[in-house]
Amino acid sequence: MYLYDFNALKENEKAEYVWQHCNFIGAVEVERSRYSLYSSRGKQNFYVEFELKENKIVEIRSFISGWCLDKYLDKIDIIKMIIN
Repeated sequence: MYLYDFNALKENEKAEYVWQHCNFIGAVEVERSRYSLYSSRGKQNFYVEFELKENKIVEIRSFISGWCLDKYLDKIDIIKMIIN
C-alpha cells in the first residue's frame, strides 16, 4: 500500500492494516500520552504512529520521515532489530 492510499482509509481500516501489515518498532510515553510506532512493509515504506490516551486511540499519524521519528531514536534497540 502507498502512503496516499493509507491516508484515505477510515480510522478503523488504518488500525486493521497496521495490525496485519506493519512491524512494531517501539513505544514511548510523553506526558499523558503513549505513542506506538510501526513500519509498513508494503509497496511504499512509511511509518504509522498511534497516539493513545487512557488506552484509547486519539490520533493515527502516517509519515515517511521527519521529526515525528525523533522521540523514538534513543528507545530503539538496533542490535535487537538486526538479530530478529
